[in-house]
Amino acid sequence: IRVSETGSIDFVVYGYMNRGEHEGYTGISVYHYDSISNTIREELFIQSDCSYQVLKEEWGKLFYINDAGSFYMIAGNVLYKINLETMEAKEVRKGLDETNFAVSSDGKYIAWQNEQKKNQITVTDLEEEKNWEITGAPDEGLKPIGFVKSDFVYGIAKVGENAEEIDTLMHKIVIMDKEQQVIKEYKKSGYYITNAYVENETIFLERVWKTDDGLLPVEADAIKCRDAEAVENIQIETITDEIKQTIVRMKTEKNLPQKTPQVLMPKEVVFEKEKRIVLEVPFKDDGYYVYLGGNIVFSTSHIQEAIQKADELAGVVIGQGQRCIWRRGRDANISMAEGVILTNEELAAIENPTARCLTALLQAEDASVDVKGLAEEGKNVFQILSAAMPEGKALDLTGCTLEQVLYYVNSGSIVYALGESGEPLLVVGFDEYNVILYDPLTNSVFRKGQQDGGTFFQNGGNHFISYFKE
Repeated sequence: IRVSETGSIDFVVYGYMNRGEHEGYTGISVYHYDSISNTIREELFIQSDCSYQVLKEEWGKLFYINDAGSFYMIAGNVLYKINLETMEAKEVRKGLDETNFAVSSDGKYIAWQNEQKKNQITVTDLEEEKNWEITGAPDEGLKPIGFVKSDFVYGIAKVGENAEEIDTLMHKIVIMDKEQQVIKEYKKSGYYITNAYVENETIFLERVWKTDDGLLPVEADAIKCRDAEAVENIQIETITDEIKQTIVRMKTEKNLPQKTPQVLMPKEVVFEKEKRIVLEVPFKDDGYYVYLGGNIVFSTSHIQEAIQKADELAGVVIGQGQRCIWRRGRDANISMAEGVILTNEELAAIENPTARCLTALLQAEDASVDVKGLAEEGKNVFQILSAAMPEGKALDLTGCTLEQVLYYVNSGSIVYALGESGEPLLVVGFDEYNVILYDPLTNSVFRKGQQDGGTFFQNGGNHFISYFKE
């Protein structure tokens, strides 16, 4: 976690404990090495009932110890603070996921988006245990991106009409120092940022160009931050040797003095006081894991990312209760076309094509809900499906390909989609060569070649919404 100028070290060991007092358990051990007395002592052991695979993926996002003796960590999308003297643990912040918080590389700073106020971000200095707020305009949504040392990077996007949804496209990037002074802004007319991340003290931007015909991907851009070149970095690299095989080494920018390293064997200081605690970490009911060869290779709170990674690696997506949420492969053909055709009375009562699609979908699922009324309340397609099928789970699959979402059609779920001109449609089946689509304007089904269909929906942004049946 950190090294003092005298050489004392605070460090964490987490995962499966293969020896020592906690042998046989999984959890997190927090240790302090004192360089003066050449001793090591365990400050805390947090026992967990998670498997090693889940623990490795979910509990390593933040570890930090401050001078006041407080240990901070993130587990189960919750930021915890544990007093190392009293062993008292408390929740500092809930609901953290990949999209709404960022942590500095040294763990000292964390920033998260306000759930109620999308135009507000809280930045916390875990050493000083102080907060400061960043507030945007009422029609703006602020997105945490990351830290370059102590400088915080965030993006600005527009907020939707219902004040709950933030546009996925950011039009500005802001860099702010710990004194809350803006030191740099990035904004170019006509360009929008779809994704931004910090790597090696550089901010990388994935961009699109907005035209009357839609969004066109353009070359990526980067922001090099101040003083980045002046810092001497130590890099970790691997080399291969015939005798030692793979060697991990530290590469410095200048030669180190030729000295014989010291080898120290510290003694362990054992306390009579129990240092073990168990956290009641909430289960992540929206977590998705990609399994490959019996191991978790990726975890995320976003189903789209999990499907794309599983498709890339030929893995399987597992959700709550170890249920399979997605995998490759499907039957030769399937059709649910007969169940979606509306009556003349329903057509006369429902003119909106989106409402027709939802009514037809819910009719096929024998689910009854006032689609028109919910739509008038400002509910979107995802929210209406969530309300209509409490026994199932609505899934926003936007960003997945047609081929990927056909898994849900194969499982008996209809997929709501937007065509290349933004027209609502239902994917109700497929055969060896075609996909079967429902058109709410004509109240009929038609076939489209799978390759043409993939291009058709891709041009529309690959907007898909479906559901997972319990």
